[in-house]
Amino acid sequence: MSSAPTFENITEKAIKWLYTNWPNMKKMDMQCTANRYDFPDYVCTYIEDNWVKVNNKNGGTYQKPVLEEEKTFGIKIQESTVYQAMDESNKQATNVMANEGMAAAVKHMFTDQDTGRQLTYGEMRARFG
Repeated sequence: MSSAPTFENITEKAIKWLYTNWPNMKKMDMQCTANRYDFPDYVCTYIEDNWVKVNNKNGGTYQKPVLEEEKTFGIKIQESTVYQAMDESNKQATNVMANEGMAAAVKHMFTDQDTGRQLTYGEMRARFG
């Protein structure tokens, strides 16, 4: 007997559905977009619970949070030919951005991964271009 889906599984599934079907979506409303294009219920619930509601028009208009946009940008880089040409340090920084957002990626790039010491701007640029 399988167990009930977890919150994390449903969230991952909703994010994957949105990225696969609507990769550039930044703002949407429930009536004209979600209902018209048959968004699954779990995706609508994810949007209502995790995106920013900007108004009540058309069943509610929602905007993707900045952190989610940053993660989507990181994922797009991972899937590009540019990523394949990167050195390991830049790939690691891109992976951090795709998983945790831009602030975490910047923190990662300004931290020596061996010692934990904060890098100067010049040191960071020497490592990451």
